[in-house]
Amino acid sequence: MKPSESHANLLLVGDDLGLMQIMMEALWKSFPNANIRRCGTLRVGSPDAPLQDVSAVILVWENNPMQDWKTLLEQTSPSHRSSEGIICDIATQHGDPLLRRTAILAKSLSREEVTFLGEFGIGCVHPITGRKTEWDQDCSKFTQKVAKLIAIENDDGGNPAERSARRFEKVLKQWSSTGDEQKMTVSDELLKQLGDTARYCELMARKAQMDNDLNAAEQWLRRAIDKNPNYLRALQGLADLHMERGQLREALSLYEKLRLNNPRHPMRLARIAECHLALGELEHADKAFSRALSLDEHSMQAREDLARIKLALGDYEAAKILLEHCGDITRVASYLNAYGIQLVRAGKYAESIEHYKKAQMVLPTNTNRHQILFNIGLAYAKWGKFGEARQYAQLALAREPNYAKAAQLLRTVEDRLQ
Repeated sequence: MKPSESHANLLLVGDDLGLMQIMMEALWKSFPNANIRRCGTLRVGSPDAPLQDVSAVILVWENNPMQDWKTLLEQTSPSHRSSEGIICDIATQHGDPLLRRTAILAKSLSREEVTFLGEFGIGCVHPITGRKTEWDQDCSKFTQKVAKLIAIENDDGGNPAERSARRFEKVLKQWSSTGDEQKMTVSDELLKQLGDTARYCELMARKAQMDNDLNAAEQWLRRAIDKNPNYLRALQGLADLHMERGQLREALSLYEKLRLNNPRHPMRLARIAECHLALGELEHADKAFSRALSLDEHSMQAREDLARIKLALGDYEAAKILLEHCGDITRVASYLNAYGIQLVRAGKYAESIEHYKKAQMVLPTNTNRHQILFNIGLAYAKWGKFGEARQYAQLALAREPNYAKAAQLLRTVEDRLQ
């Protein structure tokens, strides 16, 4: 079945209404029976713009310079999301198969953005001129590329080596439930078609990880890098492997090397920040998470982790701004609670109480407030200030009448007072 006659399911992503309308009309000419969804750049993967069963994602790429995260979050209306963040979402949710079916209509691309797209394996990129009078012609040419893209994907790559690699990737997804004979068949076919190349070694490393053989995975990745020192996927795989093993310095060194090649990669900036955070290097983590958030303000993970760092650095106002734009902040609340408990155990009662009181200011009013009040009361009780302890135990019970710990604390301090 030819792509122009197929019932393609296309997702068109972008905020430029004029260009989007011209693109829609061009797509309908090439794909008359297609189901075409259109969405703004904030809703990719949401119920109104799902990525499941999409024939192709068509992204109108606009150059978005890095901005200050605080300015982004303080905007009263939703802002334009970076194209890098959208690509990272596609990679996380669906991986290579959908990335290969992602087409970019680019108004302009910097060197870093070209490197970014190349690293994700996105080859269908078409430039659009600055003259609106030529947009019809640009969009028409672009839709022809999209049609070829879908045809090649339906043909599993178009050449024996690519077809073999894609069959191997499909089997790899169900590796744990795949029979040994089928595993052996696709592995042998992969070696026959690809040869002993860097790509073959990287795929073998992924196979070893599926078998939970991390030593073999590391050997395959190092072999891939020996064959091609600039093979970014192998470098990324080795960095992630070091991270998984807790070898933070080794992971950080590789992530930094990758960042020099591609500084506009929000997921990698977040990984760099995670390494610094785990190593206790809060200022470095702060800078890296801030850069990640300035590229993709809709990364909940980056917001939460940056909020944790701001709290550790004592910047409660910045943490409050970040948490106001988060959904589930259970992890941050747990972190606040654990840090306060650590201060109490160290006998730093005044510091613990001050920490909990600032936590009340930072967290939304409906988030673990009764637990914070109880912890303040407990700190006062351990400090020997039973009157204040009773007051906070009563406040905790007022917010949560069935809170057993607060009830027990109240009975204990009242006995002491009597």
